[in-house]
Amino acid sequence: MNTTPGTTNLPHVELSFTETMRAAVEHAFAEAQAALTSAHEIRPFVTFNNGGGYEVVALAGTTVDEVYAAARELVARRAPDFYVLTYDGFIETPAGVQDAVTCEVAPAGAARAQVLALPYTVADAVYTFRGTYGSAGTADQLYPAAGSSDDAGAAEEDADADCSTGAPAAEKGAPASADATA
Repeated sequence: MNTTPGTTNLPHVELSFTETMRAAVEHAFAEAQAALTSAHEIRPFVTFNNGGGYEVVALAGTTVDEVYAAARELVARRAPDFYVLTYDGFIETPAGVQDAVTCEVAPAGAARAQVLALPYTVADAVYTFRGTYGSAGTADQLYPAAGSSDDAGAAEEDADADCSTGAPAAEKGAPASADATA
């Protein structure tokens, strides 16, 4: 696995994450990089802190809607303090569209999830990752709406939601702009 600073400049954003959240994000990016370099794909997954470490739960589904529905159901069922949804996506930069490992991070009660992206290139099956991740904007968070007893309505309501920086699994959605404010 190569990590080198790239020419893609994502905005630097001071993130208001707890140390536990920051460690979970680092863990998720490391897991995703390992998956790409060994299997050449990332199966979308959610990372939680389970008190004694990190639990990584792979998500079922092959379409954006299926993966997000599985993630929403998992978050509703587990009700974690925070989650990190990780998938292979892409971002749109001034230099064009670029592949990126993408993490959507939200603590319970947040209005929006913070989207983080780690751009990468691949040539001759060798992945080169940018040295650090950066902000790629925000996305709808996955927690059930307040007062919601089930998430069937939420899954239906969010079926057309923008994937922000790309799409989980093999299907990639519309890229997001990487010009989020710092």
